[in-house]
Amino acid sequence: SAACGARRAIQLYGRARSGSWGNLLEKPVCGTTVAFDPNDPWGAIMITIGGQHYGRRGAYCALARS
Repeated sequence: SAACGARRAIQLYGRARSGSWGNLLEKPVCGTTVAFDPNDPWGAIMITIGGQHYGRRGAYCALARS
């Protein structure tokens, strides 16, 4: 994406128990690195993209606020 400059537009997909695939993020995020962190205390997946932390918020993962 041109909006990301030197970084890349990253979209993550996850597989549901039913076997279908879906977006983990509502829209692509700009970044250069992706890491899957341990689940938070409530069992939700935590993802770090370009140093920003994302956690499950409703249907999608969203930027975690401190």
